Amino acid sequence: MPIANTTRLARTKTVATAAVPDRPAGSRTARPALSFISLSERPDGARLVLSPCSPLVVGIAPLDELALLRNETALARLVAYSLIHRGEALGECPELRPGETVLMPARMARHRARPPLPIEEVVLIGSNDLQHFGESALLALQEALHRQARRAGRARVVGGEPQQAWLTTVEPVLVARWLHDLRFMLMALGCPYLEPRRAVLQPRAEPLPLLRAPVALTPLVPAPVPVSVPSGYALDLPDGLAARADARRYSLDWRGLRASAVVAGGWTVLKAGSQLIADDRGGIQACLSRKRRTLQEAGLVRRVGRTRLRLLRDLGLPSLVNATRVITGGNESDGLWTEH
Repeated sequence: MPIANTTRLARTKTVATAAVPDRPAGSRTARPALSFISLSERPDGARLVLSPCSPLVVGIAPLDELALLRNETALARLVAYSLIHRGEALGECPELRPGETVLMPARMARHRARPPLPIEEVVLIGSNDLQHFGESALLALQEALHRQARRAGRARVVGGEPQQAWLTTVEPVLVARWLHDLRFMLMALGCPYLEPRRAVLQPRAEPLPLLRAPVALTPLVPAPVPVSVPSGYALDLPDGLAARADARRYSLDWRGLRASAVVAGGWTVLKAGSQLIADDRGGIQACLSRKRRTLQEAGLVRRVGRTRLRLLRDLGLPSLVNATRVITGGNESDGLWTEH
């Protein structure tokens, strides 16, 4: 195993066990332990997981610590990978972009220049057996990641579905074993996107006890207004959203553009007077590019100078993230907003 310096071994912990695929159902045979290796001083920093039963090496890192993973021989060049946007803000959906490359530094340079989604973390998958791990293996792993993530349904998978890999056709048992190992190893790294959702036990609303005398009950927060902008935009907005007790007000100041928004009762409203960048930027999703073009064609924005547009009416949008991207013409997150 190429990972063996004293400092790192001191931080190696057994974190999970992987089931052996061919053991009998119900058997309590000891399962091989997975080894977790931290490469960073941060709890959420770059980390690896290894299995004694698999040649695969799997690592995950935030974008600013990706170089720590690439220092590992198994992850330096030939890797399958997945770009991850966890989508933990209100109204966001997690997104994944599986891929493969024989030259990881050059591929990541292209993704940094034109991100296909807001990249928070990157998963790299390589092998300690580099002699028998080539491009056909990478294509099979990319296909397995893509299809299992779609099947699990926990995240939106970005990018077209790959064609069936040659290795999947001639060695289906081997590829199935790799996928089996990967699912346990990714869960050990805190990456659940290959696992189907389990049943959810929902809380049950208990009836109020009978009152001996009528009591006036005043709700502290108004009942939520149903969200009616799942996609696109809306101009017919409920009255009094900004005056609601649960209304949250935001402002954005980005590259000279200024905008304001209100989030209340499930609605996100981009306020009239907000400024938008005039031209789309690299990496913008096609649906957002169409929406920005539609706003211009409908006369809802007016050009101000060469590089800006001004919104002429309050606009209902699906989420604060969606509003961010309408403004910036790119793939920025809602971290650009400041709450007041």
